[in-house]
Amino acid sequence: GIVTAIAASPDGTILAAAGQGNCHLFEASTGRPQTSSESWDSGHPNQTTKSLVFHRTAAMLTSITSSGAIPIWRFAESPPRFYTLSPATRPLDVQFDSTTDHLYVAAESNRGEGAEIAEFDLQSEQVIHRITEPFDSPFAMAGAFRPDGGAYAGVSEKGRVVVRDLPGGEVRCQFDVER
Repeated sequence: GIVTAIAASPDGTILAAAGQGNCHLFEASTGRPQTSSESWDSGHPNQTTKSLVFHRTAAMLTSITSSGAIPIWRFAESPPRFYTLSPATRPLDVQFDSTTDHLYVAAESNRGEGAEIAEFDLQSEQVIHRITEPFDSPFAMAGAFRPDGGAYAGVSEKGRVVVRDLPGGEVRCQFDVER
């Protein structure tokens, strides 16, 4: 199938490749297949994987998919489990926290009402904190998490960039980018 996302484990020994309906793990130095999940599509056969992110321990993997489902694959378990923040949101980006078993998800409203960053606890499998913004907010258009999950930078359609510390959401800085 078509590969639409690839990621390397934090130590560089494993590569993950995902596309429509599957995710495969490979030994990075040889390309030898390690394992795979044929159920990466959560029942949505036309789903496309948009990004892949390894946990800091390389024991699990997550992604953003076009269906809005967030697969979390703990390699000791099979198949992946799927989560949805809310049927009314579309995930944009995802990042594991580097010091806790939390996952941050940036999402926009499907109804044009706003955007949010949700902090998801992997142990309780619950959203434990949300930062919400109006739709023209600086993470409604695009954004990126810091690799350790400790901050999020987002940009609005008007070019306003806001950097927020996580998990609290305090604004670290903001500025405008000329078009």
